[in-house]
Amino acid sequence: MRSIFIQIISAIIILFLLKEEKLSRSFIILFSTVSLILISTEKLISRRVLNYLRTKGRNIRSFLLVCRSKVTRRQDNRRWRSS
Repeated sequence: MRSIFIQIISAIIILFLLKEEKLSRSFIILFSTVSLILISTEKLISRRVLNYLRTKGRNIRSFLLVCRSKVTRRQDNRRWRSS
């Protein structure tokens, strides 16, 4: 959301500074406002749909993370070097 807001603000600033004759400033502001509202609405709806699906037990992935600490790697390397 924050990145979208930054992009819209920077686009408005650039277009205001360039003073493009084909685009009116009111159009730029209206377009930016509508874009922000539509993107926010899309994110809100998709979050609610995903939360609903998760409460029903769908859209959940389980995974197993297997890792080794640096200590065990060093111990393994010492054993390997000494043999």
